[in-house]
Amino acid sequence: MILALFEVMTFQACQKKDNEPMSPKKQLITTVTWKMTNQTTNPGVDMDSDGDVETNTYDYLVPCAKDDLITFKTNGDAEVDEGSLSCIPLAPQTSSWPWSFKDNETILLFRGTEYTLVELSATTLRLRNNYNNAGMSYILETTYGH
Repeated sequence: MILALFEVMTFQACQKKDNEPMSPKKQLITTVTWKMTNQTTNPGVDMDSDGDVETNTYDYLVPCAKDDLITFKTNGDAEVDEGSLSCIPLAPQTSSWPWSFKDNETILLFRGTEYTLVELSATTLRLRNNYNNAGMSYILETTYGH
């Protein structure tokens, strides 16, 4: 009898709790598919070598980078769809990457990079990350919509 009770308790403890509510942020990020709508960098960069520094870098991205779709799934996987224009010939149409939140859901871990969650609403996902290029530090802010 005690063994049977122990087995039931162990089974219940190991069962996935599907009825646990999702956090509001997890619900927002997993409800829709996201597509990049804007990208800025600070400090700006002379993207077209005309002597003028641009902070809005979205207009200078190649079209194949702008049409990618990202679907964050509740199981911690994110599906990236290359869209109709693939940047890498013969690459798979979709790829899967792990994702998660950390630091009280203020940081998004995705594709091996930590992004600060600047905004997350039903219509907008805005992420910020730091990167270095040629000895310079930049802040990249990317906005997604659907």
